[in-house]
Amino acid sequence: TWADEIRSDNTWDRAAPWHYISIEDDESWKTVKRNADGDIIESLQRFEKILVNPKASQQEKWQALAFYVHFVGDIHQPLHVGHS
Repeated sequence: TWADEIRSDNTWDRAAPWHYISIEDDESWKTVKRNADGDIIESLQRFEKILVNPKASQQEKWQALAFYVHFVGDIHQPLHVGHS
């Protein structure tokens, strides 16, 4: 729940759009307008890169793992991937 708990911390405001992506019924992955601040798909890819990076710090890796696990759960929820 850490990834949701930090949302009330102003220093983590940037993480809010990482939890979802809005895709309309008539859109596809190729046509959907992506959020410039990131989305759940971009975040999963970014955190996976951190997890396999041998130069990433322990703190970077635990945060990446905490976000990654959380977002794998989020992406299976209809309100996190669907209509805005």
